[in-house]
Amino acid sequence: MSKDYLNEAYQDVILEVRGRIAYVTLNRPHKLNAMTMNTKGEIVRIFQGLDQDPDVWGVIVTGAGKSFNVGSDVSHHPASCEEAFDEITFSQNVLNTIEKCSKPVIAAINGYCLGGGIELALVCDLRIASEKASFGLPEAKLGVIPSYGGTQRLTRLCGAALAKDLCFTCRRMPADEALSWHLINRLVPHEQLMDEATKYMEEILANAPIALKYCKYSINNGAEISLEKGLEIEKLSFAMCIASEDCAEGMAAFAEKREPQFKNR
Repeated sequence: MSKDYLNEAYQDVILEVRGRIAYVTLNRPHKLNAMTMNTKGEIVRIFQGLDQDPDVWGVIVTGAGKSFNVGSDVSHHPASCEEAFDEITFSQNVLNTIEKCSKPVIAAINGYCLGGGIELALVCDLRIASEKASFGLPEAKLGVIPSYGGTQRLTRLCGAALAKDLCFTCRRMPADEALSWHLINRLVPHEQLMDEATKYMEEILANAPIALKYCKYSINNGAEISLEKGLEIEKLSFAMCIASEDCAEGMAAFAEKREPQFKNR
């Protein structure tokens, strides 16, 4: 496959690949990593490339400076309902691209995670946060609502009570409360965030990448359908795993009492 995406000169995002892990860093610290249309376009190109790259097995998303992400750059305001609809459609599709990436994606939340920042974190599979992180959906203060999936994904993950609390009050929620609501999976000291995020991903990538791909597919696609249909997805996903070389290696390694050497095929 082409690896041109690795060589592109991105303006708003830093992309690094170290071993089997890709690090995607939003890099507009002077704007608290607020996203422009250019930022969103770069995110799409990066994740499309990462999704197709067999040498990348997992992705960690974070922000430069003191902010993870504060949503869109509000210096640009849609001029009409039609323009707003088009921009929201594009922005939702950007986040859908991350959510549909076949690789495990961890959000390493280093600071402010507000508005579209929460929505960005929600499309990642797992969330690890610094003790300095804070969370909020301040859109109602601007006369609008969360529109990149915040009212929907937050409700599905944490329940309507928290979604309404954050949407109605526009308050800031500290990281320890976010942990208690299961909005984040792990909370760590600020200085250890990226090391712990890397360890978290390495723990995941010790397992068969094809199995991880189909775990993600089954969970994401089975969450909002009937149990009967979800079990069909699970059954088909299991069959796809059985046909892989990694399954044969995993079974052999278990029988031989050794660590498996997976090859993502």
